[in-house]
Amino acid sequence: MQEEELQKRAEFFVLAWQESVSGRNAAAVIGMTYAACKSKASWYRRNGVPLKFHGRKHIEYSPRRRIDFDKLRRIAENYNEENNDV
Repeated sequence: MQEEELQKRAEFFVLAWQESVSGRNAAAVIGMTYAACKSKASWYRRNGVPLKFHGRKHIEYSPRRRIDFDKLRRIAENYNEENNDV
């Protein structure tokens, strides 16, 4: 790929990333997988490009719905004790 084409693709990536509401949206617009898109954004940031961060929107991290990790730990420990999987 020639340098000019590479530069155009990089500029398209930056604009699509900045205009997108999420990393997944950016990936769809750009035509890359979400993982590849996140990786490229991270690489660009390490090289000084101030790309915005798309916040995490996972239900389990919202203030209204917390995962009780202590309960999960007890369940796993009980299972391990009952099955001698320590």
